[in-house]
Amino acid sequence: MNPLTRIVTSIKLRLNRKKFECGDYLEAYATNTDLIATISPELAIGGLWDEMGKHQFEFLKAHGLNPDHKMLDIGCGSLRGGLYFIDYLEQGNYTGFDLSSEVIKAGQRKIEERGIAHKSPNLYVNTPRNLKFDFLESGKFDFLLAQSVFSHLKPEHIEECFDNLHKVMAKDARFFFTHHPGERFRARSKTDFEYPTSFFEKAAQARGFQIVNLSSEYIHPRGQNMLLLQVAGS
Repeated sequence: MNPLTRIVTSIKLRLNRKKFECGDYLEAYATNTDLIATISPELAIGGLWDEMGKHQFEFLKAHGLNPDHKMLDIGCGSLRGGLYFIDYLEQGNYTGFDLSSEVIKAGQRKIEERGIAHKSPNLYVNTPRNLKFDFLESGKFDFLLAQSVFSHLKPEHIEECFDNLHKVMAKDARFFFTHHPGERFRARSKTDFEYPTSFFEKAAQARGFQIVNLSSEYIHPRGQNMLLLQVAGS
């Protein structure tokens, strides 16, 4: 990217910050990610490209992910982990979506570059800007992942996700997700939030799910916790 484009993008990012305060949060977040992705698709989803991509892949494999499983990658970004999952899973078994159209485009390019387009992954831009999952066409999933997603969402977005999980979780499905830990809900910045584990436990219990804390098994380089949500009693 040439210097002028970087300057213009920087100005647009500063202007977009106002939308976080007076506009729709998810719309502002999508715009922000789109703009950063024009500079670097890797930076747009938090960097640590090789490290975190392989880390999440190996973790889910260790917890039973097999090639014949159907997987939903919530907030898949530019496929930092998705490239590993697509290559590993059987044809058509990977589905990912993101708010940002730019990171999805970047992910599609990376699929071609990696030579795994024949695996026919299903990629979607979340144009409704919600977590009701109605825009998906791939049925239900055995494994779900939200890597570094809830760390950027507000309580009402997470509640909406939990309200609609029955639409996308197969029987005995497992939903793995990370979050910034904290003693209470707190905004670190306009786009980063901390949650106590109890928030997720209460939200899950109210909807017939249970939470298992796997943080000691998932050493995140930036200190995020890893939780597993599944149907209560499973």
